[in-house]
Amino acid sequence: MKISRRFVRFGLSVLLLSGWNCCGMLSALELPDPEWKPLFPGIDHAAIQVEEPLLKVNVLRIQADTPGLSFYSTGRIAGYEADKAETDRQTVPDFLKEHGLAAAVNANFYSPFNGYTRKNRGPSDAKGLAVSDGVLVSPANGYGSFVVRK
Repeated sequence: MKISRRFVRFGLSVLLLSGWNCCGMLSALELPDPEWKPLFPGIDHAAIQVEEPLLKVNVLRIQADTPGLSFYSTGRIAGYEADKAETDRQTVPDFLKEHGLAAAVNANFYSPFNGYTRKNRGPSDAKGLAVSDGVLVSPANGYGSFVVRK
């Protein structure tokens, strides 16, 4: 299968790092220098792990102006209903495979969230602004959002 160089929803790691740092949690930690490894043209990966406190973060460094690279987000579900059934929830590995992507990250909170919904596909309410291919999927509602502008 040919893998497209599109990239989806990488904001979680970046948001976690920046959010924790704003709270002073990461600034007090001695983090090792990440060892960056190229995954695809324009996309590098690093894993940061700390034993105390237990922390493991995967980070992607993306050169957004790489030719052929684009960002993609989950679109509206058939039977769309704002604030109730906005997207078709699926696991990150399933999303990656179904769309033939180079990398994928679950970057938004969603509802309902429980043991079943974490592992099974189904309708969900995305929390925060979400737009896919120019179509509003979830309106802004006070939750953080990862936004890419042209």
